[in-house]
Amino acid sequence: MLQFVAISNMMGITQLGKSMDRMFCLFLTIFLTCLQAQAQVIFGTNNYTQYHVGNLPVIISAPHGGAVAPATIPDRTCNSPTTVTDGNTIQLARQIDTAFFNLTGCRPHIIVCNLRRTKVDCNRNIADGACGNIDAENAWNDFQHFIDTAQTIAQNQFGSRALYIDLHGHGKQPYRLEFGYGLSGNAFNNTDATLNTAGVIAGSSIENLVNTNMSGSTHAELLRGQFALGTLFANAGYPSVPSQQSPTTGGFPYFSGGYNTFNHTCIASGNNVDGFQLECDSAVRINYVNRRAFADSTAKILSQFLMIHRNMDLLTNCGIATVLPTDPIRLHVNPVDEQAKLRVRLKWQGASESSYDYFAVERSKSSIDWEILDKVDATGNSTPLQEYEYFDEFPLSGVAYYRLRQTDMDGHFSYSQVSIVNVGVVRNQNIEISPNPADDFVSLSTENVHGGCQVIILDLFGRVVLEYKNQNRIDVSSLQNGIYLVRVVDEEKNIFTAKMLKQ
Repeated sequence: MLQFVAISNMMGITQLGKSMDRMFCLFLTIFLTCLQAQAQVIFGTNNYTQYHVGNLPVIISAPHGGAVAPATIPDRTCNSPTTVTDGNTIQLARQIDTAFFNLTGCRPHIIVCNLRRTKVDCNRNIADGACGNIDAENAWNDFQHFIDTAQTIAQNQFGSRALYIDLHGHGKQPYRLEFGYGLSGNAFNNTDATLNTAGVIAGSSIENLVNTNMSGSTHAELLRGQFALGTLFANAGYPSVPSQQSPTTGGFPYFSGGYNTFNHTCIASGNNVDGFQLECDSAVRINYVNRRAFADSTAKILSQFLMIHRNMDLLTNCGIATVLPTDPIRLHVNPVDEQAKLRVRLKWQGASESSYDYFAVERSKSSIDWEILDKVDATGNSTPLQEYEYFDEFPLSGVAYYRLRQTDMDGHFSYSQVSIVNVGVVRNQNIEISPNPADDFVSLSTENVHGGCQVIILDLFGRVVLEYKNQNRIDVSSLQNGIYLVRVVDEEKNIFTAKMLKQ
């Protein structure tokens, strides 16, 4: 049952001084943790803010989407304020909450400000955000306390694996997602080697992830590598920066993060929560259909990201059951090509085999849905420790994820870290495009396509500009002159690509 609690009446948040902030957060954390079995919505003073208590390691705040504009709070005029509303970001946050619940059966923590940005800005310091008005200050304090409380709950359950997202909207060109990690736009003009230096990492809102990720990824790889968030979103059809597709800002204006990013992530001293400011272009927020599609992708991509880099399966007990033991199994995976037969080899060694029963070898194409390939019996006590080897005789095309589920004699289990192998992102590259350079229409000819196919044309920013199904004569007359990537995906998920020049 959904319960609503007016927190100002219940605990007198407006009467607490700054010296009481930590005590308040501790009290509220204990209170909310006890109530997590039910869906909870906690309201701040005058219902100007609200906190939807979650049970996933994901915290989402929406500071600029409110529409409430009470006459008792004057419009902000101090220090030349920005007062534009980030339209539909509260609705988007709630849709992401629904998408996570549909996918995992669990919910992220959601904090929203219902006041219009003309009255308060919860992503600025309190002086600029509230302009000295007591009601605005109360709302600002409630909002910040709710973020602190959500992070404390998530850290109590998941350790240092919590992920914080400050959700915003923008309407500027180019339309794309912008991931603000506390780094300036110019920082992405640097080489990966520079991004991986200690000085740059220290100013990043994912510094903790750099030091503790299970994938062995560097800072640069987490920002714009193959399994960076921006890359995963761009692969899903949402152009993003930074990403593998758009490693730099391209000289366009870029939001690197605001007050919340700098004060509620590991940039702040004593905080080990990773996070970022997510700027969503208007196309993903404009209507319910677009918001739902984006929210569904967001839930899947964040689950994938946490699986890859944190080894957390959010589909299993909200991810709690997949927190690694102190001495985890290390899985090594690599493709081998022997006698013209391509296989994937898995090798591992147990840490302590006194209670092992068996290992389940699991594989996934998405890191969301897993299949059990086989079970390998454990040998029990052995000195030295037993090494195991298993071959996937029929590997998936492209990127695949592998993990082990080690089960003890008493039925308890834990997972290895996730290992990623790329058998070949593009198994075949034989697309004939004619004419090329292209004019109004082009014909596509491919070999070894199985069944129907999807044709996707992307620009150099990674944006999908055209998409067709089961057609080999494509109308490209609407495209501007330039270079494009043509991608054909068949029913077996084989990928064929080629470049096309439109002139």
